[in-house]
Amino acid sequence: MSRDVWFEDNVHIAVCSHFRSRLAVFVINTDSGKIQRVEIEGEQGCVSLLCVSKNVLVLQCSSPNTPAHLVLGKVDDPSDLSKTTWIFLDGQPESFDWLSWKIVCHTPSKDRVHKDFGGPNTSFDSSFIDIVAFFVRCGYAAVMVNYRGSLGFGQDSVDSLLGTIGTQDVRDVESAMVEVLAKGVADGNSIFAFGGSHGGFLSTHLIGQYPDTFKAAATRNPVTNLVSMFSTTDIKDWIFYQAGIPFNLKSLADDKLLPQLWKASPIAYVEQVKAPLLLMLGEEDRRVPPSQGIEFWRALRARNVPVRLLSYPGNNHSIANVDAEADCMINTLVWFNKHLPGKTVNPVLSFIAV
Repeated sequence: MSRDVWFEDNVHIAVCSHFRSRLAVFVINTDSGKIQRVEIEGEQGCVSLLCVSKNVLVLQCSSPNTPAHLVLGKVDDPSDLSKTTWIFLDGQPESFDWLSWKIVCHTPSKDRVHKDFGGPNTSFDSSFIDIVAFFVRCGYAAVMVNYRGSLGFGQDSVDSLLGTIGTQDVRDVESAMVEVLAKGVADGNSIFAFGGSHGGFLSTHLIGQYPDTFKAAATRNPVTNLVSMFSTTDIKDWIFYQAGIPFNLKSLADDKLLPQLWKASPIAYVEQVKAPLLLMLGEEDRRVPPSQGIEFWRALRARNVPVRLLSYPGNNHSIANVDAEADCMINTLVWFNKHLPGKTVNPVLSFIAV
């Protein structure tokens, strides 16, 4: 959150928040509680706040087919945003005509709905994501799934995931994939999974729970075994809450918690995995230590499942160093292309919490 968020009247404040499958900026009257959403004509994707300076909103805008660009909003009256003058610093942004996108609202069928309560609080929004554009440009269709528990859909949705990770989120992703494929937008015989962190957790779950669905998968710093992760991660509280158990500094992984963690872990399904897996690990990752990926790599090798591990020195959980991130993208593309069936048209790549 920017430090500079106040307007000159010292009453109105600007904030950025998830708003369903978008990022949006809101102006709040701190006296009355009135909330206005910032809307810019022609902008269909995400709007994020950089700062407020002398009643000027400094915003970053983008969409899946339009890279990030700066927009200034000269606010005459913070209580009435309709009077705002918008300035595009570099003129109207250019969109990629080879990339089309839309937001699909999906409701899981009744037999897939779970009423237990959590979790990994993130979501995909309609901003420009370079790795998604990269794969689309290389011929893949990308499906980015906001499963129940993702931000932007209300607190009840967020709380629904507590105690159900590894089941509710996995089934939501699979259910969304089925609906997208039913629309005929991609080849149902060429499905791949890709994700990082909790998205890696979901990707490794998917190839275990649905072993005949995916041709291959690639993951960055995936959570694979919550039992062994507990003693090595810097987010022990996350593990407790995802299991639906309250946490305090005295909490220990006891005989009640450990069976729950095992059942929620991808490694519990390792015997069923058939899809070739690429693992990419940041050596300095304290959030999801490299041992998580290495453990899964060893388990797959012992079962003669094709698996490759890439390790990146000097990179942490995000693997964000430019050379390492580029290497991940290229090696993932090579991995997927290697496992494409011969006459594939529009293979589909399921992005999960990248």
